[in-house]
Amino acid sequence: MNKKKLKKYVLIIVCVYLFTYLFLSRASLYLNRQYEGASFYYIPVKEAVFKDYESLFVIHVVLYHIYYPLYWVDHNLFSGPHCAKSLPLWELK
Repeated sequence: MNKKKLKKYVLIIVCVYLFTYLFLSRASLYLNRQYEGASFYYIPVKEAVFKDYESLFVIHVVLYHIYYPLYWVDHNLFSGPHCAKSLPLWELK
């Protein structure tokens, strides 16, 4: 594989990483504002009501660690929203 193709693949991977973070954080923040929340989750808030809480929390924590570099840049340099440390507990049985 030559350097030009390698650069192209790296650029595609970085763009996918960036846009998935932006989509997850902003879509979740938009949904969470309906509940007057100021932070975001890496999973949709409404999904936490209908599915297993523990598995969703694990997914949230894993995605938090995967996206932490982008979160740090977004939050500290561009005044982005806070990432929630735990999932909402309303309507859970």
